[in-house]
Amino acid sequence: MEKQQKKSPAERLADFIEKNPECEFHIDNDDWYITTPETDAKDDGEPAAETSQFEWSTDWYSHSCNYGAGLAEALVILLNRRGFKINAHAV
Repeated sequence: MEKQQKKSPAERLADFIEKNPECEFHIDNDDWYITTPETDAKDDGEPAAETSQFEWSTDWYSHSCNYGAGLAEALVILLNRRGFKINAHAV
């Protein structure tokens, strides 16, 4: 039996977004975080996910934390899972 290939950070982020369809992205130039209705309701205001949990060098001339590049890459993955055939490249 073959071992299942380990998911990339972008795929894991796509999984997280898919499991939290009412999430909200908060994007800065060198950071991002995600809140959900549940985390917004908490008094401590902790995000449900943040840059440091999903870090990688993207194919788009930047790190996943820069200007939401990781979020964009994860969204392309989600759309392609649903039958789209999107290819995105840095220009």
